[in-house]
Amino acid sequence: MTRRSAGNAANRPGRFKGTRDHTSRRRSPWDELRCAYFAQAADVAARYGVTFDDLVAHLWNVRAAVGRIALGRINYVDDLVHASACMGRDGLAWAEFIERYEPLLIRRCAERIDEVEAILLTRRLLGELRSPDRTGGLHAYRATSSMRSWLTAKALRSINVGRGATCLPSGRGRRVVFSTRGESPAAPIAPVRPGVEILPTPIGPQPTVTAAHE
Repeated sequence: MTRRSAGNAANRPGRFKGTRDHTSRRRSPWDELRCAYFAQAADVAARYGVTFDDLVAHLWNVRAAVGRIALGRINYVDDLVHASACMGRDGLAWAEFIERYEPLLIRRCAERIDEVEAILLTRRLLGELRSPDRTGGLHAYRATSSMRSWLTAKALRSINVGRGATCLPSGRGRRVVFSTRGESPAAPIAPVRPGVEILPTPIGPQPTVTAAHE
């Protein structure tokens, strides 16, 4: 073997003991979250003074509120950092949260109810999100969807609960009707398909579920 070929052989991967292929190692969910924190939310974190340790502490409160969180499904770290700042009682974070989302929620609610009712419902919802309870407020936000989508869903759900019923599509030409008026099921309940989130039980009379043909 020539000196040149011997040198090439020595530089081949795996030639020396103790070397590792770091690209093959899989990062833990915490490492992925840390990378996302710096890549996606560095500006928000700096603006509100939220460190990664603050975010981790916030996630423990989220876990206490919702029972379970999947770190791999956290897709909106910047929104999660903003929520963490709000629940940390940061005045600037709350002011900008209201400025950003209140007009949006009023518009979306006004598509279904009177504008005055939409304003009242939105302000009540935003007030509830400021709950100091570690298991309430924005601690229920898991960042699997954007804050905009999550808040809109909460507002529309409040409208539906206030009206007494809401209909959700279930496929195969049927719909599931959630009612608080105490009707008895008129047909078998449509099965829940994999991947579909079940809405939490609203406060107040327990709903019954009926299936109606369209």
